[in-house]
This record gives sequence, C-alpha cells and structure tokens, in this order.
Amino acid sequence: MSEKVKHEGFWSNRLKYDNPRELAFAERWKKENELGNILAHLLTKTKGMPLSFNLYDKVEHLAPYDQQSASIAATVIQWLGSNVGFNFLRISLENCGYTIKEKEERRP
Repeated sequence: MSEKVKHEGFWSNRLKYDNPRELAFAERWKKENELGNILAHLLTKTKGMPLSFNLYDKVEHLAPYDQQSASIAATVIQWLGSNVGFNFLRISLENCGYTIKEKEERRP
C-alpha cells in the first residue's frame, strides 16, 4: 500500500470528551504503530522464521494492511479504554487472576 494509514478509530471524535482512559488507549496505539507498526506485524505471518527476519518470499499476509484494517484495530483499542471496554478488560483479567487497581493519585 502506497498511502500511509492513520491509526485512528471510527469514533475518534469521542476523544475530545473527558475519558482519560479512552484517550490514553487511543494515543498509545497510535504511537506504538508509528514506532514499530504493530498492526502490520499482527497481520503478517512468516513461514518457519521469526517475523523480524522479514523474508518476503516466506511472508503470509493474514489480512490486508490497509486503512480499513487500521481503523478497525484502532476502534477496538479505543473501545478498551471506554467504560464498557474497560469493564470487559477488567473482568477478563480478573478471570485469570489479575486485579486492576487505580492509583491513589492520578496524573493530571
């Protein structure tokens, strides 16, 4: 794909409201993809070799790396920071023995 994709969710307009978790999840996903393009790695599989070798004759694309895929992934990550998504994350982590504990003092 020749165009650079944007790692923003379909509902990125929600980020201007007061939900610091949702904003933090969305911003972190965008930054991680700018640094190392996690999504491209998640959508690619190398046959018999670690992904870091990136031997193109042994690469299998599991799904297209395009704007639609980037927007879908960013939407899911942003959703995890929403109240409903975070509750899903909290319950899932509790089911495997973890507890999310809020800091006494939040960062501004």
